[in-house]
Amino acid sequence: MARVEWTRIEPGDIEQVIAILLCRENPPAVRVRPSRGDGGIDILVPLDGTATVAVYQVKSFTANLRQGQKAQAERSFRRLMDYAAVRGLRIAEWYLTMPLNPTNENLEWLEGFTAGHGLLAQWRGLDFLEGLAADYPSVIDYYLRDGKDRLQAALESITAVLRTTMRVGPAQAGAGGPEGALEPAEAMRTLTALHAVLNEHDPHFAYDFSVDTACPEFTDQPGLVAAVQEGDGKRWVTIKVLARCAESLAERPVPLSIWITVEPGSDLQRDIEAFDKYGAPFTAPAGTTDAEIALPGGLGGTITGGSVRIEAPAGAPGTRHDIRLQVTDPVGEVIAETLVRMQPPTTGPSGTGVRGYGTEQHGAFTFEVLTDLDAQTVSYTVHLGDLAGKPPGLVLPGVRLLREFRHPNGLRFARPYGPVTHQPGPLPEGADSIEGVEVIADLIEALAVIQDRTTVQITVPDFAKLDLPQARAILSTADLIRGAAVTVPWEGITIHIHPGTATPGAIFQALIYRELKLSIGEAQASLGYEQIHLPAARVDPGNIARHDDHDDVRIIPVGETPAVIRYRAA
Repeated sequence: MARVEWTRIEPGDIEQVIAILLCRENPPAVRVRPSRGDGGIDILVPLDGTATVAVYQVKSFTANLRQGQKAQAERSFRRLMDYAAVRGLRIAEWYLTMPLNPTNENLEWLEGFTAGHGLLAQWRGLDFLEGLAADYPSVIDYYLRDGKDRLQAALESITAVLRTTMRVGPAQAGAGGPEGALEPAEAMRTLTALHAVLNEHDPHFAYDFSVDTACPEFTDQPGLVAAVQEGDGKRWVTIKVLARCAESLAERPVPLSIWITVEPGSDLQRDIEAFDKYGAPFTAPAGTTDAEIALPGGLGGTITGGSVRIEAPAGAPGTRHDIRLQVTDPVGEVIAETLVRMQPPTTGPSGTGVRGYGTEQHGAFTFEVLTDLDAQTVSYTVHLGDLAGKPPGLVLPGVRLLREFRHPNGLRFARPYGPVTHQPGPLPEGADSIEGVEVIADLIEALAVIQDRTTVQITVPDFAKLDLPQARAILSTADLIRGAAVTVPWEGITIHIHPGTATPGAIFQALIYRELKLSIGEAQASLGYEQIHLPAARVDPGNIARHDDHDDVRIIPVGETPAVIRYRAA
């Protein structure tokens, strides 16, 4: 593709094309539309693994800078510094970007007004933008060409695909070759070429496809806009539409109309009302939804009797945060606490409520807080997470908090670290802990105690499959390890008496050690020993069996004297 003639392009078009090129190079980038409150930001890029951002200031200058143009750039930088200080935005990199390579004097000028601000400041000029244009020619073609280059390239690509397909067709048979059934290797080359054609010219969206004998299930993935599936009973074709960058849907929104049939007073009606007020996500079940959608690539159309899930737009990445959630007793003492990873807050179309939603740091529970701006009320909801397969020690703090999440205890939000001095707010009447969470908490506490006594990895079992004897074994084993003395009835025990060892007298005491083992799921743990104390026992004279090297002697309790079992470490 020919070089971009930047000097012949309108300034507004230059800035738009540069912005899209930067977004393609940095898919998570957010393009900030010009406004009085934009803070001097044109493109904001979250930096991986940090809480910092890179900012691009885009200018349309194509000739050596005049004094007024320099003043524009300096004002933009000062506005950005003021904006960052007020909003707490941590800027690590700032790039002055334009289709003009800098002179040495330009670089000295840039350093002069950006030094001392604790960030990397650089000039990104013509060579940089030409490199992006070469990497993303579809952007240049879409925004700056008349479409002929794109159309011609598409025709040539499609012709190449057809030629690949035709190699196995009638021409071979006419030349005396075999009829030529399509081989998988040929199909792979053809499909690869077709995929390249589909993805060559659209600067905003990419397209993946598959053909399967069974309708495939698919999960959400980064950039997924929609997936269209069609089948004829023998095979299914799936085409996925993926946004190439976060800016794609802002540049080319997808028109969508949805009609949902709702029964008055139904759960679905309540879910929709919660979405309208708070932005709470909901799913309308199959058979309730009709839709019309115009997807990129000529896909879309009308859908009847379907299902739809609707979520509020996600907030900016920087609005995700951790909070320390504390439950206090009625006098204000902390009795449980854990970290919760909160998602960006949402609000519904009506703007009358705010929803906060997060997940306990190890997935023990989800936490939702709904603020009704009209009624000036706040409500909290917790739901137990999927604990199966998780180490008990990790989820224990979260489960303990769930157990205490009830009236009249208090609730307090705090920063993840440091002292907490403000008072908790009371949990409202009717705020009860999850049904059955007391038993679940007892079991997980027991598993954590057991884990401290073995190097075998223990995980939380699926409680739906845990039967009562298994639960009792976990609880009683943990009680022993904690130091409990367990009194149990016993009927008799056979012991070995070796030569030279006197048979016990009429009434005696005995200490017997037995390995303490426990099976939890697939884990087999050896935990030490059970010390079994028999405070009053006697020999059963009718149950003595003599062998060459020992005697088997059965001992029985005196009266109903119980055995006392204690734990002894290995």
